[in-house]
Amino acid sequence: MTADTNSPDGALTEARAAAAADDLATAEAICRDILGRHPDHAPTLAYLGLICHHADRHGEAERWLQRATTADGLAAGHQLLLGVVLRALERPTEAEAALRQAVLLDARLSDAYLALGALLLSLGRDDEALKTYRSGLEQCPEAIELQLAMGNTQARLGDASGAVATLTEAARRHPANGTIQAALGVAHNDLGQCETALAALNEAVSLLPDDAIAWCNLGAARLGTNDAEGAQEALARAIELAPDLALAHANLAAALLRQERHEEATAAASRAVELAPEAPGGYLNLGRALHSMRRLEEARTACERATMLAPEAAAAHLNLGCVERDLKRLSAAVASLERARDLAPDDAEVGLNLSLAYRDADRLDEAIAALEAARASAPGHAKVLANLGSVLRDAMRTEESETICQAAIALEPNEPTFHSNLSISLWYLDRPLEAAAACRRALEIDPECFQALSNLGNVLTELGELDEALACYDRALALQPDDVRLLRNRADVLLIRGEFAAGYEAMESRWRGSRVRRPFSQPQWDGSALDGRSIVIWGEQGVGDTIIFASCLIDVLARAERCVFETDARMVALFARSFPSLEVVAPQDPPDPATTDLELQCPVGTLPRWLRPDLAAFPHHQGYLKADPQSLGQWRRRLDALGPGLKVGIVWRSSHVDAERRRYYSEIADWGPLLSLPGIHFVSLMYDEAGPELVLAKEKFGCEIKYFDDIDLFDDIDGAAALTAALDLLITPLSMTSWLAGALGVPAWTMTIPGEWRMFGSGAFPWCPSVRMVEKAIGQTWPQIIASLAEDLAELAAE
Repeated sequence: MTADTNSPDGALTEARAAAAADDLATAEAICRDILGRHPDHAPTLAYLGLICHHADRHGEAERWLQRATTADGLAAGHQLLLGVVLRALERPTEAEAALRQAVLLDARLSDAYLALGALLLSLGRDDEALKTYRSGLEQCPEAIELQLAMGNTQARLGDASGAVATLTEAARRHPANGTIQAALGVAHNDLGQCETALAALNEAVSLLPDDAIAWCNLGAARLGTNDAEGAQEALARAIELAPDLALAHANLAAALLRQERHEEATAAASRAVELAPEAPGGYLNLGRALHSMRRLEEARTACERATMLAPEAAAAHLNLGCVERDLKRLSAAVASLERARDLAPDDAEVGLNLSLAYRDADRLDEAIAALEAARASAPGHAKVLANLGSVLRDAMRTEESETICQAAIALEPNEPTFHSNLSISLWYLDRPLEAAAACRRALEIDPECFQALSNLGNVLTELGELDEALACYDRALALQPDDVRLLRNRADVLLIRGEFAAGYEAMESRWRGSRVRRPFSQPQWDGSALDGRSIVIWGEQGVGDTIIFASCLIDVLARAERCVFETDARMVALFARSFPSLEVVAPQDPPDPATTDLELQCPVGTLPRWLRPDLAAFPHHQGYLKADPQSLGQWRRRLDALGPGLKVGIVWRSSHVDAERRRYYSEIADWGPLLSLPGIHFVSLMYDEAGPELVLAKEKFGCEIKYFDDIDLFDDIDGAAALTAALDLLITPLSMTSWLAGALGVPAWTMTIPGEWRMFGSGAFPWCPSVRMVEKAIGQTWPQIIASLAEDLAELAAE
């Protein structure tokens, strides 16, 4: 085709028509023909430059456009095209100069503002880009593309409100433009205005039914309104339109996760990662999906990848921290969650999860601080309050815990776990009737609330309502049959009911948890005859439990030909002296050679199953442990030196009191009625010095409690036995000190709360007849119990 040699403009029109018909070769040939006759025809030079640019021949395009601007230096369009080509040639400084020249030449050339803004964005000069778009809109208020570019840039800069304002105005001017509606929906979603976002995005997909991005964004907005099924539908449509749209697959994984369809979510997230291996979104949701499936190491790998790709994304560090916490890597969990908090200090979910990691690491003050910060950011976040109540309780701020738990319930009265959580605080506050009522309320809301069933079983055990307690445990076990603590609590109830065989059998569940057996290869004794056989008995649980279970050693020695007892090194001398025919060794790995050639093995806690089948099987002994005679004589002389009168050993608390067990113990300030009794010498058997408490007793009650600082009652158990045996009486809470006294045959008044399985519902302590159990009835206080004991002690002293 040949152009009219007399009319270059006419020929150029013909070239443009060819280009519009996708016949660039003909268009280029026409332009070259024109320039052969009119070498300085600026419009043709510029158009040929444009053709070369579209053909990715940017160097050639630049040469034609440079000639065009030389031929017509006032044509803004030529400068615009030159700037675009120079940017393609990665010469941004020259490109910027050409584009700014285009704007100067024609202040109403909207495409020049668009191209300049895009260049500035690519250079990271976002604020300048926004200023450029704003200037363009002042000159070209109807320019749709400028309105879109400005709104999107505002969103990119974190100014979601500004983006909404800009795009709302654009939508007012162009209500039928689907692209504007889509961008407006995204901006509303960024502001958390989910319903408004939905309206705009629904309008966008009605105007652009084949726009995959619009459907993808609609899916994200539906997720924001917790419409997981609707989100899945929109995202499936996006994938149908664009099967390789990675973001749609990533968001689909999120929608499937909301529906707990973890395997499908994993597949969707894996596809997102496959399509966009450098995009963090796929790894983010892949980590969540794998975490939900308890594939923790794989989840950790995915989450780490997400943090590498998006180091400033709080959600990535949050996910990684949660996985690390479940892997029991608490230092790593805290580090990740602290990073998430630094990135998103007002995100309540981050604060909540950080508090859980702090709590696991026993950093309770920091856990409370994290929850208080989350509470300040989200005052109506009930779960934050519920967890704050739990941590305050752990920190033994139980009264505050009750208040906060009630506040959580006020926000979400139909959340069963909140009522169950309150029940624990009430129980720890020694208000079991109210605790039971809170559990029952939780079960009214959800009859299968595991926590409430377990807690109610505990409270009912203490209240003596054993049939219902057992029913609660059975219902809870139907939900979580492998919960070791629950199995153990159920065993306690059976034993309190006097169901020895069933209770002992249930107690064997203790080995289903993390408790480690000793590495003995012999078969475990099953209660069969021991005549002519050899056996190793090994200590387990705490020292106190070993002491009372060891009362069964008398029976074993009477039946077996040979018995070796492996026990805590601190007790080897004591047991060797007390049972001359017993071989006593300390644990070591591998076990002591004395244990290897025996036929059977048995943990000491299992002996009662075979040797104490009912109350009648407990012997009425005068003690089975014997203190060292020389040490005993020394202690008697030291105690006699205190003067005439009873020598009474006392313990008022454990050296390690936690929130759950605090109610088992009194305060020294409660002991006035006892400590004020004349003519009695009180000796502290506390593991620690308890200095301030001893001072309080002296100042408040005029009682100088004797504390011997030359014996370590924790490590020197043989020495502790000698001191205990030299005393006339012990008054203690439930503790190893009490069991040691009973094993030595020393009278011990042991204060406890109801629900102690070792009493088998008998009201006594059949393991050691010298131990008197003093139960605090429901509604009683420790001062009342101590006042009653003071009367008994006064009578004893007067005898």
